[in-house]
Amino acid sequence: MLRFLSIVVTLFTLTLSLTADCSAAQNCDDIKQGIKKQRNLLKKKVLLDQGMQNCSEDAEIYYLYAYTAERLRKYDQAMSYYLK
Repeated sequence: MLRFLSIVVTLFTLTLSLTADCSAAQNCDDIKQGIKKQRNLLKKKVLLDQGMQNCSEDAEIYYLYAYTAERLRKYDQAMSYYLK
């Protein structure tokens, strides 16, 4: 009985972690769409800061962040994010 309960708890934990990963990926996609639609550079920078916090492993957000920093003439910062 204890072994069965352990298996159920493990499966439940695994299901929760997979659901969290899917919702995080969906959230990152929504953030990227908002960034791409924004035309004001300063507002785009604010959205990119949020994207960097929430989706720190997303290469496309790093690229968008670097491109925006370059357009804001922050070339050193842009170069470091292009390299990441």
